Order: sequence, then structure tokens, then C-alpha cells
Amino acid sequence: MLLAADITDTSPEGAFRYAMEKNWLPAVATQDAAAILSGVSLLVMRAFNMKGGAFCTLMKPPHYAYRELLQQNVIQGRADPDMAVSGDLLLFVVNRALEQKDGEL
Repeated sequence: MLLAADITDTSPEGAFRYAMEKNWLPAVATQDAAAILSGVSLLVMRAFNMKGGAFCTLMKPPHYAYRELLQQNVIQGRADPDMAVSGDLLLFVVNRALEQKDGEL
């Protein structure tokens, strides 16, 4: 995903450090913890510089990023903000975010 966002250091440690420095991840995120959908939503929105609604812009917690991606139809189907994110789901969300971003250009 970071390559899609034009980030070059894609080692797991470097990517995590970069995302934390950019404030793209929830403050409580750790490198060895399972990714949850609300945190991934925040990462996707910030990495791709996606605009959100008023609550997402002002409050910026992961839950509002999740809700924003639901509203923008990036996240589809049965989903829960606290569910673990599989590799397939991550690729799906990133692909949908890229499609959305390309549509805005």
C-alpha cells in the first residue's frame, strides 16, 4: 500500500515507523498487533490524502475514518470497525481507495 502512496521504505519496520511519524495510524497502534478495520481506514484516508466529512476532519479518530470509507463506498459488504483485516480485505480497500482517488483527478 505504501508503494501505491509513493512511499519508498517498504520494509515492515520502516513502513510502520513512517506511518506513525506521519500520524497515519491510531496512537495505540503497535507493529506486532493485528490490524483492525478502523485503524486501516485511518491509514488509507491519510496515506491517500482522502477528504472526509466534518467529524472525520475535526475529530480524526479511526472510527470516523471507517464510517467515512463506508459512506464513500470504499468499504463494502458486512464490516465492523473492530474486525481484523485480512490481506485480501486490505488489498480490496486499497484498490477501492485508488479507484476513488483516480475518479477525483
